[in-house]
Amino acid sequence: MNQISFSIIIVTFNSGSTIQPCLSSIARQTYKPIQTIVLDNASSDPTPRLLAEDKNITFIQNPQNSGFAKANNIALEHTEGNFILFLNPDAQLKNDFLENLTPVIRQYDNQKIGSYCGKILQDKNSNIVDSKGIHLENWRLLPMDIDEGRKDNPKDNTVKSVFGAPGACAIYKKECLKDLELGGKVFKEDFFAFYEDVDLAWRAQKRGWRTLYVPGAVCYHKKKGPGEKNIPLLARAYKNRLLVYKNNESFWKFLFYSPVAVPWETVRIIKRLFRYPGFLKALIHS
Repeated sequence: MNQISFSIIIVTFNSGSTIQPCLSSIARQTYKPIQTIVLDNASSDPTPRLLAEDKNITFIQNPQNSGFAKANNIALEHTEGNFILFLNPDAQLKNDFLENLTPVIRQYDNQKIGSYCGKILQDKNSNIVDSKGIHLENWRLLPMDIDEGRKDNPKDNTVKSVFGAPGACAIYKKECLKDLELGGKVFKEDFFAFYEDVDLAWRAQKRGWRTLYVPGAVCYHKKKGPGEKNIPLLARAYKNRLLVYKNNESFWKFLFYSPVAVPWETVRIIKRLFRYPGFLKALIHS
C-alpha cells in the first residue's frame, strides 16, 4: 500500500460547545491527517464564527440544514485522503488514534477490509464503553453498539471483525466508499439523520467488504439520541431503523426471525403511540 492518508469529515449543527475540543484532539494527533473538513449545517449558535476563524480546517457553510447524510456527501467531494474518518463534533480522539490505526490498516491490506472502528469510551476519565462497533439484534430489529454502557475490559485488545463502524467515529477506505456509491452518492440522503451508519455498513457487507474493530485506536464520545422531547426526530429515527431492514435484509432471513421480531415491534410502536402524543403524525410526515 502507498502512503496512508486520512481526510477527516465533521458535520456540525449548533456544536459551539463541543467543536473546539474535537478539533484540538485532531491537532494533537501524532500521525497527522492531511485535511480536516468541517461542514456546518446552518447553525444558529457561534459554531460558524468559530469555524471561520480556524485556519487549520477546510470550512464549508451550508445555507440550510440538509441533514447529516447529505452533508457528509457534500464534504466527501472535497476529500483527498485514501481513508476517510467520519467524526462527530462532540467526539475527541486520543492523541495516538491514527498512529495506532495505521499499522492495522497495513497489516490487513491484502484483505477486503472496507472500514475500521476504534474503542469508543464515554469520556477520558471513564472506562465505560460507548461503542466497540455495531452489531444487530435481529429478533427485535435493533442495531446496537457493542458493549455500550459496560466497563471496558483492558485485556480485550484483539483486532476482530464486527458488523460495522458507528457513525460517531468511523473510518472508511475511499475505495470502499466509491464501490458503495448509489447515483454518485455514498449516503442515502432520504435518511437525513439516524441509522445512516448502519445502512452504509450493511451495504458494504453485501458487497463483500468487512469491518475491523481496532482496540488500540481510542476515541471519547457519549452517545446522544434524538431526545424524548423532540417527537419529529424520534419518529425519523424510528422510521430509519425500519428502513435499514427493509432496504438490506433478505426476505427469507427476515422470515426466519419474524415470529419474534414482528410481535416485539408491534408492542414497541403501541408504547410509543401512547407515550408520545403526535408520534403517529410525525411518523407519517417524516
